[in-house]
Amino acid sequence: MDTPATCIFPSLRRGVVLAAVAALALAGLFALPAARAGATTCTKSWAAAVDGNWSDGSKWTGGTAPTSTDDVCITADSASYTVTLDVDVSIDSLQLGGSANSQTLDLEAHALDLAADSSLSAQGVLSLGDGSALDLGSHTLHNAGTLQTVTGPCTATLTNGTLDNTGSLTIGCTTADLFGLLGATNTGTVTIAAGGSWSLHTLTNSAGTITNDGALAAGDYTQGNGAVTNNPVDASHTITLTGTGAAHMRATGGGVSLTGSPLTIDQSLDIDTTVLLSNDLTNQGTITLGSHILDLRGHTLHNTGSLQTVTGPCTATLTNGTLDNTGTLTISCTTSDLFGALGATNTGTVTIAAGGSWSLHTLTNSAGTITNDGAL
Repeated sequence: MDTPATCIFPSLRRGVVLAAVAALALAGLFALPAARAGATTCTKSWAAAVDGNWSDGSKWTGGTAPTSTDDVCITADSASYTVTLDVDVSIDSLQLGGSANSQTLDLEAHALDLAADSSLSAQGVLSLGDGSALDLGSHTLHNAGTLQTVTGPCTATLTNGTLDNTGSLTIGCTTADLFGLLGATNTGTVTIAAGGSWSLHTLTNSAGTITNDGALAAGDYTQGNGAVTNNPVDASHTITLTGTGAAHMRATGGGVSLTGSPLTIDQSLDIDTTVLLSNDLTNQGTITLGSHILDLRGHTLHNTGSLQTVTGPCTATLTNGTLDNTGTLTISCTTSDLFGALGATNTGTVTIAAGGSWSLHTLTNSAGTITNDGAL
């Protein structure tokens, strides 16, 4: 008996459709994407791996330069090249860098305004010249490549958003360049040249390296497992300790809260303002106290490293808590310095210079050494 055609062809049609759907899915899976995974789709791309000016429409897909609504991709990577920003521009987002060679965007002295999250791949290089400005538009710039200023006298501005630095940031200006209204997280490398400066609202050094031969200032600074070498990072509002990275820090401004759990200093903290503790603090590095106050606020300072005052005329105050000294305490002020409202236990060494003084509520010298050339 013949099978009715109406029973065969519906099944066949379903099989053809399913096969076509599967083929399309596989094609979509294995096709090379126009942009890296997770990135915004490009609406305007640099057409070929050649040097050129941003304003030259012939260098862009579609034959025109990008407008404020474009998601711009400079990712052609068959060769290394530089795109020069020769006009002030506003775009939606930027993807810079392909998978090979190097793709450079040179802002020279112009302004680039962004309106969405943007990114640099490991091959991307974004260079800020004297007078240039990069406005993130309250969004995030993910830098896995190279973000740099030119070398020499310059003032460059990176502002109004968040920098997620997993690549390298180099501030090479030999006069002040201001990166402001910015929050940053560093798990890469930051280098600040002598004479250069980086000023921002918040900085978290999670696991990165900061080499500071200039000036680095943040309102709120979070020290994770990263490192800060040479000059300190200055914090004027809060210092939060979340890791054990070796960092040179300095509390400045009108008063700094020292927060975190646990609180551990592994390299150094210079106290140039009032510092308030929010938890017990362990010092395994060096704390230097100028003519200011370290208020323990009922907590304990475990000093296994070096706790010291500056040398010369000063009045320093360590107060309102407990000092457990198993390291060294050196009071070098040549005028009276008062450590008050404090209880202390010493199993380390204490040295009081001539003219210096240490006044406290209770002192237990369990197994330590106290050399007193001043007043105790």
